[in-house]
Amino acid sequence: MAINSVTAVGAAAINKTNQTQAKDSTTFDGEAFMKLLLTQLKYQDPMNPMKDQEFMAQLAQMNTLSEMKKLNTNVEALSKAQALSEGAALLGKQVEALSDGRTVQGVVDQVRLNGKDILIGIGNSMVKLADVQSVQEVK
Repeated sequence: MAINSVTAVGAAAINKTNQTQAKDSTTFDGEAFMKLLLTQLKYQDPMNPMKDQEFMAQLAQMNTLSEMKKLNTNVEALSKAQALSEGAALLGKQVEALSDGRTVQGVVDQVRLNGKDILIGIGNSMVKLADVQSVQEVK
């Protein structure tokens, strides 16, 4: 197989992408982008060079993707914090929840984060916050 500019650029990009993902798949690596850009320049056809607008568009896309990943991470963290706060507001309150087809009633005595789920403790039972059917003040 003959190595042309597309093959060389693709191989370099795949290699660098694999290395970057091994480091941290959520951060934009400006160094990786610059290496990719230099590889593109090195192997481009001198009779048909890429326009500088294409490079700027690629840089803008990579930067936008990086910022979107950061925003998504922040939104997920905010969502977890809000759900945990909602669960904490139930501490000491009488609740009724459905868990595995059965009704669980009692006073909430703990709140726990389990992956993406917020679990509340009612006696010996742990139920998802989303399964709560009613909440009452303890008298």
